[in-house]
Amino acid sequence: MDAEVANVQERLKDLVEMRNNWQAVWNEVTTVASNLDIEIKLSSGRRLDVRRHVSVGNGKESFPEACYMTFIFYAIIDNVIGGQIVCCNVVKRIKRTI
Repeated sequence: MDAEVANVQERLKDLVEMRNNWQAVWNEVTTVASNLDIEIKLSSGRRLDVRRHVSVGNGKESFPEACYMTFIFYAIIDNVIGGQIVCCNVVKRIKRTI
């Protein structure tokens, strides 16, 4: 059981590190896309004027990039991180009951 807890905690650490390094992730995405001759097209929320409702990004990104970072990347990775935390807590509870 200790190995399982350690594995989950290590994955959680890696995910948090990835979340905190958006620019490195974005640079890798653009490099891979460029090498594969794939054009990156990001929507800036045409159906909803997001600019009036929320502040996105940290000012270093283009608006579409900031929308992607905020509403897609962070939403997905935060969900995965939350799942890993639940998994880690369940494994710890099981370990205590055994």
